[in-house]
Amino acid sequence: MTSSFFSSRVFFLLLFVTGCCFSRFSDADTDTPPPRPPSHKVVVNITGVSDTLLNNIKAFLSIEQQKEHPNLNPNRIRRLHKSASEEIQKSLQPFGYYRVTVDAELTEPAQGETVWQARYVITLGAPLLIDKVDIKVLGDGEKDEAYQDLLRKLPLVRNAVLDHAVYEKFKKSLFNLTDERGYFDAQWQRTEIRVDEKAYTAEIYLWLETGKRYRFGEIAFKQSVFSDEFMQQFLTFQSGDYFLNAQLLEMSAKLAESDYFASVRVDALRDKRDATQGIVPIEIGLEMNSRNRLRSRLGYGTDTGIRLSEEWERRYVNRRGHRLLVDGIYTQERSKYIGDVSYIIPFSQVKTKDLKFSFRYEGEDIDENNLALGLGFGDSATARGSTRREMFSFGVMKQESRDWILPVDEVIGLTYFTEKYNLLSLLTAPEEAYLIDYLIETGDITTDELEVLNANFKVLMPSIQWTYTEADNRRYTTRGQQVSLKLSGAIDGFGSNLSFAQAHVHGMFIRPLLSKGRVLLRGDVAYTQAKTVELLDSGITGNVLPKSLQFLTGGDRTVRGYAYETILQENSTIAGKHLVIASAEYEYKFLQDWSVAVFYDAGNAFNNYNGLKLRQGAGAGIRWYSPVGLVRFDVATPVAQEDSSIKIHLVIGPDF
Repeated sequence: MTSSFFSSRVFFLLLFVTGCCFSRFSDADTDTPPPRPPSHKVVVNITGVSDTLLNNIKAFLSIEQQKEHPNLNPNRIRRLHKSASEEIQKSLQPFGYYRVTVDAELTEPAQGETVWQARYVITLGAPLLIDKVDIKVLGDGEKDEAYQDLLRKLPLVRNAVLDHAVYEKFKKSLFNLTDERGYFDAQWQRTEIRVDEKAYTAEIYLWLETGKRYRFGEIAFKQSVFSDEFMQQFLTFQSGDYFLNAQLLEMSAKLAESDYFASVRVDALRDKRDATQGIVPIEIGLEMNSRNRLRSRLGYGTDTGIRLSEEWERRYVNRRGHRLLVDGIYTQERSKYIGDVSYIIPFSQVKTKDLKFSFRYEGEDIDENNLALGLGFGDSATARGSTRREMFSFGVMKQESRDWILPVDEVIGLTYFTEKYNLLSLLTAPEEAYLIDYLIETGDITTDELEVLNANFKVLMPSIQWTYTEADNRRYTTRGQQVSLKLSGAIDGFGSNLSFAQAHVHGMFIRPLLSKGRVLLRGDVAYTQAKTVELLDSGITGNVLPKSLQFLTGGDRTVRGYAYETILQENSTIAGKHLVIASAEYEYKFLQDWSVAVFYDAGNAFNNYNGLKLRQGAGAGIRWYSPVGLVRFDVATPVAQEDSSIKIHLVIGPDF
């Protein structure tokens, strides 16, 4: 009885509690939530400072940072305003202002409004001056010229305004040198700015204990393809040299540029440094590029027409890093074929030095457009048809970077080549070919004329070329120049059946003009000492010189407004032994990667200075600095010529 009564009471108690809970939940579901109080805002007005000081105050000032916070309320605004003066004063101390006064005023909004007005009028007062500067570099760094140079340029001096940013920047510069120059045990002994508010002066203390300077220790290349001797070519330092991080970066760049490696990692193993001997080991992690590279290219140029090329490169032939390159090129213009096989033996990677053996074949059509008007026999007033020029060459070249007054790339070469073409077949109609044989038999065509018209040159040619290039930015150069000089020649009887001497100077100069523009000046001058003869008593001259060593101009990269290699002095045939080209261009950049240009070009290839006339062309174009390189699109026309046709020129490639 008692147990049953107790259970009943517990049951009814639980039922009552549960009902109350459901009743509360039901009420909560049906009741409307209380309205949210309106959000307050603050308009902050700061006067008395500007620029950097004002920006720093805003960065430190809590009421400025929270002026539009969604949970802002009157109490919070008053607390933020109360701390504002102290925050402003502290924010100005890094600039040397320790006696700042702030006139602070907070205006509450009118009834029913929520926008507060906070005004702070700042009086800076006199800046705090530096009274003492105590900077010490102790340890091996004390005699290091890099530290001495940094201390000579010390920006913290007595009676200067205390500027915490200048202090921190100099402090960072001091310590950065420890990493750059191998002071791996360096520690600060004292870094302090002591402010005497009564005297209103500051004292600066920076004491750096560099410890010993470490040297390069063991150098380990993590690769198994190349010999140790070859890998030494990449070293910009040797074991035992004082540590310089810049030399590690330079070596890393050389390894990456070599194209032997897909990835490069150069590490100084500081955790394995030997403090007793003062050395740090260097580890170079390398992943190899694929051994072979095959590239096919299809392009079009206004000078060359359709252009096809196929290139196969054996990046590394053996453990000594030798390379093999095979290249084949076809261009639509003149049905030109070029085949190249090159074998390269490297001797240095830090300063380029290598030996290159090459075999080359060139073949192209020569037609009536290459011969002067009026050069012909019999009933033929001009040349007609086409013939084929073929050249085979074998050469050896040594390329080396030289550090003279200016850094110069030097190429010394020795090339032997044969070059053949027969122009006689162009000078008569087929049925009049017997006239040529007759004139040869009678001696009316001289040996020199035959050497020009029925060329069969054999040339052993030494050459040397120096090139100096400097550019502030290779992608878009605003200040730079390139100057090159090439000298070559041959002597009859010394592996050659002709004699000549040739000098060719090329120059390009780029300078900024106005805020978004640049001026490009370009010029070429070539002079050749070679025999020139009159052909067939026609007043037309030709040179006892292979066509490959002569000059033509006109086209995308020389004199725009003319077709490719169509400019030649009147009464000259095939090409000229001298060359003059001059060009001036102004380019204006109107977008990040786009610019417009206007230009004026002049030049000619010639045999005689008498009566020399420079062909001129002018026009305008647009430039696109694309991800693959500079693209030039030009429209040009000849100047002061009967032919006023428009020529389109398209070039893809860098300035230099």
